Amino acid sequence: LLDGARLLDAEARLDGELVLVLAIEIFDRLVAGLVEELDGPLADAADDVVASGFAAALRPFVETLELAEGDRVFADGDAAEAMYILISGRLAVERDGVRLRTLLPGTLVGEMGFFTDAPRSADVVALGSAELERLTRDSFDRLERESPALLGALQRAIVRLQADRLRSANAETLALHV
Repeated sequence: LLDGARLLDAEARLDGELVLVLAIEIFDRLVAGLVEELDGPLADAADDVVASGFAAALRPFVETLELAEGDRVFADGDAAEAMYILISGRLAVERDGVRLRTLLPGTLVGEMGFFTDAPRSADVVALGSAELERLTRDSFDRLERESPALLGALQRAIVRLQADRLRSANAETLALHV
C-alpha cells in the first residue's frame, strides 16, 4: 500500500493523470494481470501498482457500471453523490445540448462537484458502450474510516490531476492571448 502511495507521488515517471489511470481507472486490467498490454514506462509503473496491491485495495470501495450508448452518468443540476473513473468507452460532457468535451478512458469524472458538494455543472452521457468505476460518498466515507492511508494516496493523486488540468487550462488561455 505504501508503495502505491509512493508511485502516486512519482510525477517524474508519469504525469498525474496517467498515475491516476494506473492507480484506479484500469482496475480490471491491472487486477486481472493483463499488464502485458501496456508498453514502456507505463508498463513498468503498472507492474509497480499491481505489486503494491493499490488497485486491488481500492476494489472493495467502488462499483462497476456498464453503460450503453446514450445512457446518462449524471445530468446538469444533479447532486454530486459520486465520482467516476472511465475505464473503457467514451463519454460526452454537454451543456444546453452543446458538447463541451469528449472524455476518454482514464478520465476522472465528477470529482469537482463531489468534493465541493456543488450540483453537477453539465450532462455526462455515454457515446457507445462504456464502463466506469463509481466511488459513492458512502464508500468514500467508509474508505476514510477503514483505510486512511489508501484515501490519502487517492486524494494526492486527485490533487495532482487537478493541478495538471489547471496548468493545461492556463497554457491554453495564455496561447489564446499570444
